Amino acid sequence: MIFLCFLALISKYGEYGVDANGDGKADMWDLEDAIFSAANYLGKSEAASGNIEKALYRYNHSQEYVSEVMKYATLYVTEGYDAIIIPQPGKAGFSRPVNGEVTSGFGHVPDFACSYGQPIPASKAGKVIMAGWQNASNPSEGYGQYVRVDHGGGYVTIYAHLSSIKARAGDQLSAGTVLGGCGSTCSSTGNHLYFEIIINGVKVNPLLFVGE
Repeated sequence: MIFLCFLALISKYGEYGVDANGDGKADMWDLEDAIFSAANYLGKSEAASGNIEKALYRYNHSQEYVSEVMKYATLYVTEGYDAIIIPQPGKAGFSRPVNGEVTSGFGHVPDFACSYGQPIPASKAGKVIMAGWQNASNPSEGYGQYVRVDHGGGYVTIYAHLSSIKARAGDQLSAGTVLGGCGSTCSSTGNHLYFEIIINGVKVNPLLFVGE
């Protein structure tokens, strides 16, 4: 069940929630509202006066969390960032997993260009049925690190050559849930996403479903 944090309740319980998208409620499941609400909380917890690490610790009570956030904050300053573009669903409800150029393909399977570690989201809601190395004893074989998702109705997607994996077998996913990071595992020569759509055991051209 999705719990919506209405403004009156937020005001009552500390006024940290923010209705960032102007829809009349501060919804913890809405990305924009959640980001602004977290920033509001941190700002009122001494981050606004420069004590960022103390504010982060108060937010999560974990020094490991503080270190991780500060690491990525430093990378943002020193190396910049890639803007996140939310793909729109195409045929049968599948979204393009990344917006990179189609660099190559074998048969019906395209490779999408992406940068090392770039988050790879699920193209559609489903259940993870495999997450790991295709052959752990021979990392250069086949898909390398990959995730296979069952979407029901005979539809399966595969996300291969990942540098890291966040999903686990049995996970129930929403569309857009991050499965892992872009990489070049197996015998590939550069960072990319190898993406398959399979219908009733038959590989089809994903570009017909997610667009060129």
